[in-house]
Amino acid sequence: MDTRPILLVDDDMEMRRAIQETLNRKGFPTEEASDGLQALERISKGGLRMVISDVRMPVMDGLALLREVRRRHPEVIRFVLTGQTDDESVYRTVGDAHQFLMKPCPPDVLKNAIGRALALRERLANPAVASLATEMGELPSLPETYRQLCDELNSPEGSVANVGRIIERDPAMTAKILQLVNSAFFGLRRPVSTASQAVAMLGLETIRSLVLGVGLFSHFERLQFAEGFSLHNLWDHSMETARAVRVICDMEKISPADTDALYTAALLHDAGEALLASGPREYFGHCAAFAVLNEVSLENAEREVFSCTHAELAAYLLGIWSLPDIIVEAVLFHHHPEEVNGEGLHGPLVLFCADVLCGHSDRVWSAHPDMEQPIKLLCGKGLEEKFGAWRKRWEEIQS
Repeated sequence: MDTRPILLVDDDMEMRRAIQETLNRKGFPTEEASDGLQALERISKGGLRMVISDVRMPVMDGLALLREVRRRHPEVIRFVLTGQTDDESVYRTVGDAHQFLMKPCPPDVLKNAIGRALALRERLANPAVASLATEMGELPSLPETYRQLCDELNSPEGSVANVGRIIERDPAMTAKILQLVNSAFFGLRRPVSTASQAVAMLGLETIRSLVLGVGLFSHFERLQFAEGFSLHNLWDHSMETARAVRVICDMEKISPADTDALYTAALLHDAGEALLASGPREYFGHCAAFAVLNEVSLENAEREVFSCTHAELAAYLLGIWSLPDIIVEAVLFHHHPEEVNGEGLHGPLVLFCADVLCGHSDRVWSAHPDMEQPIKLLCGKGLEEKFGAWRKRWEEIQS
C-alpha cells in the first residue's frame, strides 16, 4: 500500500484541518502547509504523492504553486480545491492542475476523486504501454503553439487578440484552423478569415482544443502508416465525435469547463490508433489478421498483439503531457466506461456514447461490431432513454 502523504495547502486553518480529518478518516495520510512557499519547501524534500491546494492565498497563490510543482516535480498529482466559482480560475489551471474541485466538497466526492486519480496513474503505469512507447522511439511532444496558448490564458493580461496573434505566428497552424472553422463541422453562417475572428466566434477553449488536435495530427502527417490505415478518416471521426460530445453535454447541462475538456478528449481519443499504425508494419498487419481470423474486435486484437490498446497508448501520451485527468481518463476508458468508479454520466461514458453516435462500428478499428454492448451498458446505467434522445438530436443535426 502506498503510504506517501497528501499535502494540503490552504491559508484557512479550519478548512485545512477539516479536509485533513476527512482524508485521514478515509485512510489517506496527510501533511499541511499554510501558503505556497511553505508547500514548496515541503515538496522539495520528496516523498509526496499529491498536492491539494486552494487558489487564493497570500505569499504565493495556488496557481503559481501548482505551476512550480509541475515544473519541478511532474510526478506529483496536483488538485485545486477552491471556493472560487468563476470559470477563469478553472481555465487558468489547465495544464497545471490534474483536477479542479469546488468547496464545499463532500467527503465522498473528494475521496472518489483521489481514488480515481491514483487508479488512473496505476493503470498508466502498465509496463507493456511504456515498453511499446519506448520501442516506437520518440513520442510526439506537446505542440509548442498549444503551450504558448496555455501560458497566454494563464496570464492576467490574456486576451482574444493575443491568442489570435500566437496562432498567426504559425502559418501552417493558422491555415488548418481556418480550414476547420470554415468547414461543415462548425456550420458558421459567414466565413472566417483570421485566427482572431476564429477565436472570437468559437471561444478560447474550443480554439485551444483545436490547436492541440491539429498540432498532434500534423505530427502524424509526417509519419509512414501501414497499408489500410487512413489518417484523414481518423481525423474526420475525431472531429465528428467532438461535435457529438458537445451535443450530449449541452443536453445534459454539463459544466462549460467539463464540456471543453471532453471536447478535447474526443479530438484525441483515437490518437493511439495512429501511433500503432505508424509502428512496425508487421504488427499492424498481424493485428488486423488476428481480429479477422478470431472474430474479435480490433481492440482485443491490439491487446493480444501489443499487450496494450490504442486507448491506453493515447492516454499514456496525454499523461506525459500532464493534461487534466478528466481528459486522460475519458480517453483511457472510452471503450470501457464501466471500469470507472463513478455514478451517473461521467466523462468516459459521455465519450463512449458520442463514439457510438458517430458510427464507430463503421470504421476499421472497431471495438463495437454491433450495438449489443453499448445498449447493455446504457441499460445498466439507466441511460437508455437519454441515449435515444441524444441519438434523435444527433440525427436532426446530421440531416
